[in-house]
Amino acid sequence: MKPGKYFLVLFFLLIPLCLSAQFMKDSIKHGYLLVKTNIVSLTGVDSRQALEISLEKSIFHYFSVQVTGGYQLYGGYQVNSSSSSDTVFLKPSGYKASAELRWYFQDFFFPRFTRPDGVYGGLQFFYRHYEYNRSLDFHHAMDTVYYTDHFGVRNTCAGINLTGGFQKKFGRFAFDAFGGVGVMQRTISNTNLEYNPDNGDSARRTADFHLNQLGVKLPSNGGRQVNFSVGFRLGYFIYRKKKSAKGSI
Repeated sequence: MKPGKYFLVLFFLLIPLCLSAQFMKDSIKHGYLLVKTNIVSLTGVDSRQALEISLEKSIFHYFSVQVTGGYQLYGGYQVNSSSSSDTVFLKPSGYKASAELRWYFQDFFFPRFTRPDGVYGGLQFFYRHYEYNRSLDFHHAMDTVYYTDHFGVRNTCAGINLTGGFQKKFGRFAFDAFGGVGVMQRTISNTNLEYNPDNGDSARRTADFHLNQLGVKLPSNGGRQVNFSVGFRLGYFIYRKKKSAKGSI
């Protein structure tokens, strides 16, 4: 079994745990359980339109665990509409999953503050998989006529991020602005792709970055890469223990 599949198995095992009666009982005793949705991911501003749901559970007054799952809602993985293909080799689909460990600095140094507020840092493990269709124009080595090549793309990423952000609660609601940087292992595979630069084929737009965005399987497009992430979540407390007389939860 590939590492990404191990991660998905672990992720889906955590979901029923978070919703179990014992977990809810522990939440009531030890702190809070917060459900959120990522507005950036939902609107597709980051080019990966998906419904993303997160569950954050406190472990200590300054430490929490967050699990996130997302599923692509719309027609496809849209990077550049001009390169989208009307020919369908793969059914456009996608999903993502992550697990994050969070440390709230303010709650650690000043426990009088009600968690989970303020600036935090974290460590996030993530996995993403997308399938979509693309096209590009190219000509063969001994030809000047351009052909339109339609093909399917499978794009899988797994990695780890250092995260940071700011979370603020308002009654039973909360907002969470975050960002992250890390490293990921990216794997690309194509179906029905005729373009082959090893045979001297030349794309109309030859920049590797453009071919990378199209999802063409080239040595420069796969392998280990730097990963960046940003987002904004809105949340609702399923349960949050009230502040004690001493000012801590």
